Amino acid sequence: MSSLLEFVETTKISPRFFFRGGAGERALEEIAAAFEAGAETVALTGESGLGKTAVLTELSERLEKRAEDAVATALIAPARLPASSLLQLVCARFGARGEASDAAALRRQLRALGGRERPAVLMIDDADALDLDAVFETLEAARDPGSGALMMRVVLAGRDGLEARRRAGETRIGGWFRLTPLSAEQSRAFIGEWLEAAGRLPVELIAPAALDRLALRGGGSPRRLNALCFHTLHVAAQAGQNAVSFETVEEAVRQAAQAQSAAPRLPGEAPPPEDQARIERNPFQRDARPRPDAKEVRRSPFAVLRDRLGLLLLIGAVSMSLGAVSVAFAATMAEAQPEPLAPPRLFAEPEAPRAPEVDSTAPPRPVLNAA
Repeated sequence: MSSLLEFVETTKISPRFFFRGGAGERALEEIAAAFEAGAETVALTGESGLGKTAVLTELSERLEKRAEDAVATALIAPARLPASSLLQLVCARFGARGEASDAAALRRQLRALGGRERPAVLMIDDADALDLDAVFETLEAARDPGSGALMMRVVLAGRDGLEARRRAGETRIGGWFRLTPLSAEQSRAFIGEWLEAAGRLPVELIAPAALDRLALRGGGSPRRLNALCFHTLHVAAQAGQNAVSFETVEEAVRQAAQAQSAAPRLPGEAPPPEDQARIERNPFQRDARPRPDAKEVRRSPFAVLRDRLGLLLLIGAVSMSLGAVSVAFAATMAEAQPEPLAPPRLFAEPEAPRAPEVDSTAPPRPVLNAA
């Protein structure tokens, strides 16, 4: 189908495609209600791939496209920054400059953008490791010194790190909203809206069985569904098909899994759903899936036996060498051992009586007769 191939080669749908029938639309409504109720800071949490960045992007577009009361927005992802650096980044995003201090420049720019009547909205993505004290210091710098009114509001978005702040009892955030995975029905509706947004393609382009399989393989993740939809159409176009079949979806899933397993994940990035399920079943099980570039090697029984015999001979030779070294070392130590010393004498032994010495050259002495 040439038109499908042309579509795949020319269309570049945004990876932040926003689905209006899921939890993202409900989160936008709840964030707007929280701001109307006077909240200064709200938090949006959810697992990776559920569309937090897409929600922030949609919120920015809706606020800035208002006909009469448009609101200035800025989207940043500063990770871990001190308060002074965060304030400088916020000033740069809102275009604040020309004052002696960053806080004064930010207040002046916020007044020009709408002031307290239309407070600007600062959206901070990937805020899991962000220092919340720095956020609230920046928020205080945006306050009007005269009236004390706030001229900027903050939306934080993050995953488990931000959710842990909530469980720890963080009270400075006025509203918490969590994104949930799409259901099977919502996933099918997502695919229909995606086809309409991508190129006004009819949902009938995908067979019913393939549509159900695509929704199942998406795992409720808008990011994964977005990628699978485009990749499935690409596989169908390359194969010259007029419609997407069940086998086309499986082939697209297989190719996507190979590409994802070959590419290293970034630090902190969540694994794909099938890997996550395997890890939860057994964290110590190694991944038995073959690598994309792995080649199967068959060895003959003779080669296996030869290698094992060689290993046994090597072990025997090493053992004999170690035994010979041990014997030589013991002999060397025996030869080098010194003779034992005699024990010391504590008391002198008495000398034996000596016989008188006789002079052989002297004449014999006469013997007197006692009679």
